[in-house]
Amino acid sequence: MLCVECGETLNEGARFCPKCGGKQPEVETNVDEGATASGNDGERTNGSATFPTSVIPNRVERTIEAKSAVSSLNGKYIALLVGKELQIMDANTGEIVRSSEWMDWEGVGAVGSDGIHVGVSVQEKNQSGSNETKRYILNLARQKNIHSDGWVGPIAFSADCKKYAIKLKSTALTSFLSGSRKGSATSRVVSLPENEELFAIGEKIEAAFQFSSDGRYLSGKANEWLCILNAHTGEKLYGLKGGNRMRFYPFSIDGSRFLTTHGNTRIKVWQSQDTEPTEYKEHLLPPGYTCACFSTDDKAIVIGYENGYMRIINSETGKLLRELWHNDSTKSVEWVSYSSNGQNLISYTDGKLNFWVQANSIEPAELDPGDKQEEAAIP
Repeated sequence: MLCVECGETLNEGARFCPKCGGKQPEVETNVDEGATASGNDGERTNGSATFPTSVIPNRVERTIEAKSAVSSLNGKYIALLVGKELQIMDANTGEIVRSSEWMDWEGVGAVGSDGIHVGVSVQEKNQSGSNETKRYILNLARQKNIHSDGWVGPIAFSADCKKYAIKLKSTALTSFLSGSRKGSATSRVVSLPENEELFAIGEKIEAAFQFSSDGRYLSGKANEWLCILNAHTGEKLYGLKGGNRMRFYPFSIDGSRFLTTHGNTRIKVWQSQDTEPTEYKEHLLPPGYTCACFSTDDKAIVIGYENGYMRIINSETGKLLRELWHNDSTKSVEWVSYSSNGQNLISYTDGKLNFWVQANSIEPAELDPGDKQEEAAIP
């Protein structure tokens, strides 16, 4: 095994690295015996970390080829491009509830929790006859264009779909919506269905917006800062400086916590507040992670990796609960999400949407931080 901090080779079962002193992740031994990845005995590596296949009890139950896919804020719906068709799937049942070939779809960037509103990119012919990428915010139920090209992303819908946050091209400001401008910022929060500007965002947001599910907070990355805003007024509540390598991941379901990663090996759990947040927990991870999310009960965190691995850890203790990997892909896991009913764990990697078997089988008792189970180090 290798140290998660410095990559030094360690003895099997080592708890600390003799070179840098770094503490190594622990594993909760609640995995079904004999549940190994069929035909994949031994170990697989992820960057400088080694993962044992003996702790991979789950399988991909269903895989859908999709050119692009994205989950709604609350995990209720997934928007995906299959061939020339834009589909809206109920993440709880896996059923397609809406589909459209209205436009020449190129990608989907956001879907509302109502399964109706989407942010998409499409291919259109320009005046010279060449293909050109355009971006739209659409109401699929009415086949209505809500907002035309002029935004460059990021974009996010609130949980109640009564507003969306959007980053605009600076040249589009003069013609944006009603023309109302409350500052020089290029980011706006806009009402639905009225499509009227609610407020401008003073921070120069460069990376993805995220609303909290309870509607209180809106986050965005501005340079080296993570900014948390009041989602009703746009007022900046606080900022966390973490450098270009700091990443922000979705709020917990009740909005009380959020996740950040720092460098290659640390993930932090924060308590959301209207003033400075409280650093609640910090966990060490093997390097190479690409995405993360809370489980629907906030007791677990799912982390995706750059070579197709996923880890489920206890959000309180950081102990490993499950390890999964995509049998037919070693490409990055682009995003992970639980369905809103907590029954399905869904991942998107290498153009495939994956539904996992038994990923919801972790009982609350196994996640209880007071549960004294036998511990074992990662081999």
